[in-house]
Amino acid sequence: MKNSFFVVVVFVLSSFCEDLRAQYVDYVAQPGDTVSAISERFLNGSARWSAIRRSNPGINIHKLQPGQIVRLPEDRVRFVASPVKVLKINGYAKCNGADLEEGASLNAAAVIEVEEESFVTLLLDDGSIIILEPNSRVHIGDLRDLPNSAKHVIFNIESGRMEVDVVSQKPGARFEISTPTATTAVRGTRFRTSNQASGVTITEVLDGQVDVSLSAQKSAKQRVTRGQGLIAASGDTVLRKPEALLASPDLSNVAELYTRIVVDLTFPEISGAASYWVWLARDPKFTDVVTSVQHDQPNIKIANLADGRYYLRARGISKTGLHGFDGQTSFVLHARPEAPFVSAPALNARLTSLNPVQLVWSSPQNATFYSLEIEKDGAPFAHVEENAPTHYSFSAPPGNYRWRLATHDTNRHAGPFSDWMTFSVIDPPQGPRADFDLTDDDKCTLTWQGDAGDIFYWQLARGNDFEKTLVAEGTTITPTLSLDGLESGVYFVRIRTVTNDGIESIYGDVQQFEIPKNEPSPLWLLLLCLPLVLL
Repeated sequence: MKNSFFVVVVFVLSSFCEDLRAQYVDYVAQPGDTVSAISERFLNGSARWSAIRRSNPGINIHKLQPGQIVRLPEDRVRFVASPVKVLKINGYAKCNGADLEEGASLNAAAVIEVEEESFVTLLLDDGSIIILEPNSRVHIGDLRDLPNSAKHVIFNIESGRMEVDVVSQKPGARFEISTPTATTAVRGTRFRTSNQASGVTITEVLDGQVDVSLSAQKSAKQRVTRGQGLIAASGDTVLRKPEALLASPDLSNVAELYTRIVVDLTFPEISGAASYWVWLARDPKFTDVVTSVQHDQPNIKIANLADGRYYLRARGISKTGLHGFDGQTSFVLHARPEAPFVSAPALNARLTSLNPVQLVWSSPQNATFYSLEIEKDGAPFAHVEENAPTHYSFSAPPGNYRWRLATHDTNRHAGPFSDWMTFSVIDPPQGPRADFDLTDDDKCTLTWQGDAGDIFYWQLARGNDFEKTLVAEGTTITPTLSLDGLESGVYFVRIRTVTNDGIESIYGDVQQFEIPKNEPSPLWLLLLCLPLVLL
């Protein structure tokens, strides 16, 4: 008798202790459901009916009301495996030590390692999306469905960060993201969570709400709602109060079109932000994330992007490390084939109409021809399609000009135009007039006005036709010229200037001077007459 009583006590205590240890799955009763039918459909092992009765004290086992919650002991529930699909990989990732590939199906116990500058997007069969960010290591703890399609999903973040967009969960579902510090439980929401090397777990709720509990003390639980973030540190025994997330940035000034290889994203500062985070993706839902960049200023430059449309998410990060709300927009990058580099004329150069203007540029790889646009004084002046040459010459009347180029590649794909290059054309100024000094019989010194850095070109001729009667010509860097050893007679001289900024003048007025003939000396006359005197 005593032994029988002891067995009953042990059975009751063991059942009670088992009940204390048990985790439950909530099931919503449907019309026509009975406890017996539920136990047969959903539970494993023997004594299924009594397991439901023990888990639901006070339940009317003979009559269930539609919508009534029936607790099912989790360790007895018959689950169905529910793999997660690798929707997208940008960069490189591994699973259980092997290369991870797009389209793969992952089950519970899989360990995913995302490399630097890489992203992995996971898709659950209910449409929930999980994005694993660079330098993340995540262990899939559970991926199962109840027969009523409620899910049990558990991810453990060993390191790194993930963004989660969970569809509304059915009653009885269990969707948790855990770190060694804290666990985030959701029903249907969009949130982010991360596990930092310092042991700090950060949860930010963008929509809906989550419950955060400390891993070391499950009873310490805090509800975090939309627009709030919570920080839990290793060793905490009490959860901190949630903080408000920073407002989303104003992205209205982000350009719709970028035409340079380096995309310069600039937006106004966010009050309270210590740094900024930018994501780029190829789709508006951000399942195909291309890159992410963090910077201490809202001015972020991103290079090495392929041409195409990109979707941008930007956010501020508070001093405590909470990521704020996202601002989102999109833009098109059209930077290829790249525009040629311009080599002449120099930017803002001043030229004269004396000579044709020569535009010179480089030859990008795969270029077949170029589109050239020239404007004069704000109006179209010329549009030229050049095939092979990398230069173009034209006569330019005085005015202010600007020009730009676009490259067409071997596939006849037109790239963007370069920035406008400007120059001006003026009528050539008149060359200088010289002053003459004929102090010596065979020497003439000329002086004129000029500036330091100017170069002066001179010509000396016997007549007005310099081409036929040219005697000498040359250059000097000082506004003076000495002409020695000249024979007697009439000479013509003209001078032109090239200023230190490249402006070429025309030749100045032709000026004339004369070297006089040498008259016989009176002494020579006396010597010639001396024989006559002696006679």
